[in-house]
Amino acid sequence: MRRIVDIILFIFANLLGFSSTAISYNFAYLSGLIDTAFPETIGEDVLYNDFFLGTIITWAVCAVFSLGFFFAKGKERYLFLCVPVIVPMIYGFNVLNGLAALS
Repeated sequence: MRRIVDIILFIFANLLGFSSTAISYNFAYLSGLIDTAFPETIGEDVLYNDFFLGTIITWAVCAVFSLGFFFAKGKERYLFLCVPVIVPMIYGFNVLNGLAALS
């Protein structure tokens, strides 16, 4: 039963991390960091390559790193689950902040 809970936590953390692209973009839009004309201002290809692809690649690296959750012992193993959620969001917010300063 414990392994099933671990697998569900692992899948949930990585799904949330995969969604970090949409979460960070929508949060930046709702907080007023970017506006509706943002993709046209900086160019859709720049937004796609720098933000969307960069965040997904960052998540993929962190998802591989989060496999350590199954091998670590003790409470520090939960840090491995936090990595695919936190790191792509930080990356996404930093890229959006930099792109917003350019526009």
